[in-house]
Amino acid sequence: MQTRKLSIFFEHILEAQEQTGLSLSNILDQVKRWGYEGIEINLDYAVQNPDAIMLLRQKGFRFSCIYQFYDWEKSTDLTKAKLHVDTAVRLSAGKILVVPGFFNDKETELFHNLHKKDEIYKMMDSLDSVKNITSMLWQTVQYAQEKHITVTLEDFDSANSPCAKTYQLLYFFERIKGLKFTMDCGNFAYSDEDAAEAFNQLKEYMAHIHLKDRGRESCLPEGLHYNKGLAPVPTGSGYIPIARFVEEAESMGYKDYFAIEHFGSPDQLTFMQKSASFMESF
Repeated sequence: MQTRKLSIFFEHILEAQEQTGLSLSNILDQVKRWGYEGIEINLDYAVQNPDAIMLLRQKGFRFSCIYQFYDWEKSTDLTKAKLHVDTAVRLSAGKILVVPGFFNDKETELFHNLHKKDEIYKMMDSLDSVKNITSMLWQTVQYAQEKHITVTLEDFDSANSPCAKTYQLLYFFERIKGLKFTMDCGNFAYSDEDAAEAFNQLKEYMAHIHLKDRGRESCLPEGLHYNKGLAPVPTGSGYIPIARFVEEAESMGYKDYFAIEHFGSPDQLTFMQKSASFMESF
């Protein structure tokens, strides 16, 4: 067992505040006692709420990653991306996560029965939305490298995401030097992909890790292989092999933050405590 750097989504803290009625300061004190050092925060929130940023700094938190949603399937405006990078510099975050945009339903349907790498690459090559996203990602990475900030993509859990699946992610990583991977341990279940196999194929690009677990559910569509349910659960209490991923990452030399994530929790405060306890158990 070793001491690990843990971070938590600030949205979970805000949700805990709403669920419990406790003050933000009180919750931050509890979270700090449980071993969380870092904060994953949304760019728009960070820019619009300087008082919260000041409080987090006063409490001794650091910013592990700043994330933001984009519409790069159609936009060519780099203004927000540059602000994203500049804010990461200002907050000493080091890494940003971009959710680059989404396919429309017609484009999504084109990928429905595609599983082979060459089939997916050919389809990605054919779409103007992907060409635009690739261009915007490349420009963002170039700007970020000048500021010593790492740009990452994650396996985002949406059928309309252009980076939901392993080969979609590889498509971007192989074309944009310097673009890195945020491994979300629970999101490959959404795409019904083997997370362990995805980890093996993408690990050379990995720069950040979201420890999202998934809970089993009884009412699921037929034909699924790896998706046993998508219920939010504390990290370590679901069916995703979280400990295995943590230990494999550490064996590769990973020493950065492990970000605890459980959006949709009915009791964020308890979930955060249980997740932190699990990370101290092995």
